[in-house]
Amino acid sequence: MKHRSKFLVIVDDSEELRVAVRFASIRAANTKGGIILLKIIEHSDPQHWQSVEEIILQEARDEAQEKLKKWSKVINDLSGITPELSIKEGIASEKIIINF
Repeated sequence: MKHRSKFLVIVDDSEELRVAVRFASIRAANTKGGIILLKIIEHSDPQHWQSVEEIILQEARDEAQEKLKKWSKVINDLSGITPELSIKEGIASEKIIINF
């Protein structure tokens, strides 16, 4: 079985995101690879203001999902590839482990 490359694009608010999406789309299409869009939601210590924190996190999840859908459509329009979408959450001071 042949290995299929996957290109990971971190979705953030940087100016470089558009270039990264375009590059990954073209490269994945040329190599018959895939794309993973990742959005990381950082939050503070969940023990303080827990009920407010949960509302803030849910809003962040919803916003992250919308951003991933938007960029997924851009990638699909550019290359015909439907990327995998992933949202990871973690406390800002912790290491976030990403397994694909």
